[in-house]
Amino acid sequence: MEEFSVTPVERLLEIYDIIAPTQWPAQAATVVPDLIARLGWTMTGDPSIDVDVETNLPVNFRIALVQTPKGQLTEISFGVTDMFPEGADTAPVDVAYKSLLKRLRQAFGPSAGRKDSQWWDLPTGGRLHLKNLSCSVDMQFMSRWFADVERAEARFGISPNRVLGQDE
Repeated sequence: MEEFSVTPVERLLEIYDIIAPTQWPAQAATVVPDLIARLGWTMTGDPSIDVDVETNLPVNFRIALVQTPKGQLTEISFGVTDMFPEGADTAPVDVAYKSLLKRLRQAFGPSAGRKDSQWWDLPTGGRLHLKNLSCSVDMQFMSRWFADVERAEARFGISPNRVLGQDE
């Protein structure tokens, strides 16, 4: 088996220091190019319409999801570990998730969430997630609006596992 790559926590903390101070709402056309340049990532496309981003992280899937509906930056998410194909032994993903979670809790304090997804509220009102997707570990920064939706769903007892369009 090839070596399983995990982004060093020090690099994740650098990324946090660049993205976390973003004030929401953020105009994608002005904010996204600056963030991507400061991260050292590569961007193609018009940030107010559609953004394709390649990270420089030491993982085998380097595409970042940058959502910019209606010209507003709402989410940046990216893999922080290698990605396994469906059906592969994903034990290394679980080990990496637990290790990263432990180190990020040391840096940011206690997290909230459930077994496979933990988060920290950002001082700007947004939210940072660390997610175990079984095939990889992802980090997700979300806008204040997205974070407010999650907080409201929690207040109303709506399951975070709910699938929209399917009644429970």
